[in-house]
Amino acid sequence: PSAPTVVLTLPENRVVDAGGAGNFVSNPLSVTYRTAFQQWAFDRGVSDSVVSQLSDEDGDGINKLLEYAFNLDPSVSSATIYDPGNTPGAGLPKMILTPGVPDGSQLSLQYLRRKGITGLTYKAQFGSSPTSFTDAVGSQTVESLDATWERVTISDPAGAGSVRRFGRVMVTWAP
Repeated sequence: PSAPTVVLTLPENRVVDAGGAGNFVSNPLSVTYRTAFQQWAFDRGVSDSVVSQLSDEDGDGINKLLEYAFNLDPSVSSATIYDPGNTPGAGLPKMILTPGVPDGSQLSLQYLRRKGITGLTYKAQFGSSPTSFTDAVGSQTVESLDATWERVTISDPAGAGSVRRFGRVMVTWAP
């Protein structure tokens, strides 16, 4: 179909039984196709339009696409940082110090990532200032949490020294 909603009906007398009696007109059956993002928005009672993906309907400073990408609620203010101990299935990316590397601690970025959504991409980046980022090339650990989510931890090759470092996750969606 070329439309997101298709209505199906069976006209009268299209099917006959063994005795030759035809069917009555069927009730219409509506079938609606939604992308994973559209279904998520529908389930939460917010707009699912492509135009609204960059809107912030709940006023928490996080656009709807990022709330979808990091499992936040788009209908209420929910600007929480990912914390596996308190909210294991939701939250914005966070910077962590990972102990155990030979020369001390390693600075890493940790975030949730949806599995299997065509066109949804996450790109971890590090930089020396909030305006200067490069794609992350450090070692990456991916842990499956369930059928929908995985946790990604990626190290910053510049380390965790005295120089300020910044991290972010760029999220794009091309349905």
